[in-house]
Amino acid sequence: PATTPDCTMGPAIAHDLAQHMEAQGYDILWLAEHHFQREGYECIPNVLLLSLWLAQQTTQLRFGCAFNVLPMWHPLRLAEDLSVVDNISGGRIEIGLGQGYRPAEFESFGWNYKTRTRAFEESLDILGLAWRGERFDYEGEMAVIIGKVVTCSFGAFVGGNDTRTSLRVGMGLAQIGEFSFIIATLGLQLN
Repeated sequence: PATTPDCTMGPAIAHDLAQHMEAQGYDILWLAEHHFQREGYECIPNVLLLSLWLAQQTTQLRFGCAFNVLPMWHPLRLAEDLSVVDNISGGRIEIGLGQGYRPAEFESFGWNYKTRTRAFEESLDILGLAWRGERFDYEGEMAVIIGKVVTCSFGAFVGGNDTRTSLRVGMGLAQIGEFSFIIATLGLQLN
């Protein structure tokens, strides 16, 4: 039978790991976003909050979010949150964006797993517009937005299992097994 992890230990484990990695000279600690699923010690599903807290406990270690499941976030809110976390941490945040691959995670929030690719594509467009720091209008199938976000460009690792989506955003593509990945600087690369 499945067991529920002791999530009270998650922050302490992450803290100890970050301290150890920094002391050993590591450059970056990558964290994963999952909801109501167990893959290791993923007891804190909001890796942005965890990254911000860990950045306050360290001085040089960078933190990567691998991946923020983009269709599960409101893109304008994620743009703001990532910008704030990156600024407060002194620019030590790397983001990873994925479209998600676990239907149960989407179902847990009442979201349609089958629309995740379209939501992912539109959210990428919105993030690129938001980080330009200019007022913009966006009308898509999944989102309609009018807003402004302070520009904050930083490295991004974008992934998904839909090669068409990866190529559509016009960035370099690497194929690893059934998953495709893109590396870009979102604030500068997306049109």
